[in-house]
Amino acid sequence: MGGEVWAQGLLHEGVLYVRNDPCDLYAVDRHSGKKIWGFNPEIRGKESWEISAPAIYQDTVYYGTKNLKTLYAVDMRTGRQKWRFLTGTGDLSRFGIDSTPCLGKGRVYLGCWSGYLYALDARTGDLVWEYQAHDKICNSPALGEKNVYFGDASGYLYAVDALTGKKAWEKKTAAKLWSSPVLSGGMVYCGSQDHSMYAWEEESGKLKWQVRTGGQINDTPIFMNGVLCFTSEDGCFYTLCE
Repeated sequence: MGGEVWAQGLLHEGVLYVRNDPCDLYAVDRHSGKKIWGFNPEIRGKESWEISAPAIYQDTVYYGTKNLKTLYAVDMRTGRQKWRFLTGTGDLSRFGIDSTPCLGKGRVYLGCWSGYLYALDARTGDLVWEYQAHDKICNSPALGEKNVYFGDASGYLYAVDALTGKKAWEKKTAAKLWSSPVLSGGMVYCGSQDHSMYAWEEESGKLKWQVRTGGQINDTPIFMNGVLCFTSEDGCFYTLCE
């Protein structure tokens, strides 16, 4: 395994799935470090600066490539490609992928620089529906009981029906949403480059609170023991109780 490691790895059942430059995906035994398999989408010699991390659903590893504008589905046991989905054939600035796939309900949800959120059949890769946002999507969707939630570069947060692709609601912040939304206790939490962390009700989209920091919030928040934790570019680490 050669080349730089670009995206975060994924540990699943004792196997580490990791990507490198250009676009290879490897399965590595966590204890021995021995390579189990490697997948190469045959793009040697092409520039690669992708970000999308791998995600697993059932027996398949999914990952997107920014420069190839393609989502790959790879068998987690053999490393063989099952299918691939091309987001577009035009300019990279329109069709690149930053978004890590979100998986559930038999579908793969993926955001794209074109501003489309795609819902694909997880088994076949067939397009089920697509939703056009106001601007490019660079964060990763979050799947709830009914809706899938995601943000765009114009500062909108969306709730879209996970089965039909019909919009349930949208809310506007004052700057880009690079942070990915997180769901907990019937709420949607997401940071914005307007320096604020927001909490909306999942069902209605009603804003419950907004906490302002001294800098942009680009990282995805996490929950630890019921406490919302996140960082801001003001250099501080924040903890908020639900």
